Amino acid sequence: KNYRKTFIAALPKLGYLDERPVFEDERRMVTAWAAGGVEAERAERLKIKEEKEAYDRRNFEAMQEMRKAGFRKRREAMGLPPGDTDPALDEISDDEYVFDEDPPELVEARRRLAAYTARDGEEEPAEMAAARREVAASPGGVREGTWSSSAAENDGEIYLASVRGNQAELSASGAGEGAKAGGPGDDAGPRDDAMGAADTTKARAAQGDATSVLEVAASAPEVVDLDEMD
Repeated sequence: KNYRKTFIAALPKLGYLDERPVFEDERRMVTAWAAGGVEAERAERLKIKEEKEAYDRRNFEAMQEMRKAGFRKRREAMGLPPGDTDPALDEISDDEYVFDEDPPELVEARRRLAAYTARDGEEEPAEMAAARREVAASPGGVREGTWSSSAAENDGEIYLASVRGNQAELSASGAGEGAKAGGPGDDAGPRDDAMGAADTTKARAAQGDATSVLEVAASAPEVVDLDEMD
């Protein structure tokens, strides 16, 4: 049951047992266990924990003292009052930050803008409603509108119709240019002549022409490589 503890206690210089090494803390607890049982082992474990916490606390306090010493030197070099705090934080107050209030004119403008056009079921100031209706009824005034949930759908339909119209114009212009390029009077060039001769060869072979396919192919003009001409 306690064979690991027994081996470690019996072999003071044992450094590794089974699948893990024997560290100093484990050896201290095993030595206490061998001397005083489980209670002595628990007391030694608590002692080790307190020693580690004290060690970490000393390191933290030493680091804090180093920072304060650096702040004191920096404040002295900058000509600031003595202290052990960061001079960059002198202007920062510990009090709660108070936000500046908006000017009354801005608050009133926001209120009027929010109440200018009311949705269905919402209240609108009487004077604002009267002014809006007066502007809408005046010659050349704005037309009084209503809120509609299909506004976004109408915008989408308008956009889709414009895309389709542009596509139709592009298709029509592309068809016209293709017909112009293939019209009479165009200079076909050597590559087109070779393709035409090959088509003629296939047609005569299919019709059983007496002229052999090889003879027709031999009469075709020489294919010119346009890349070599460049």
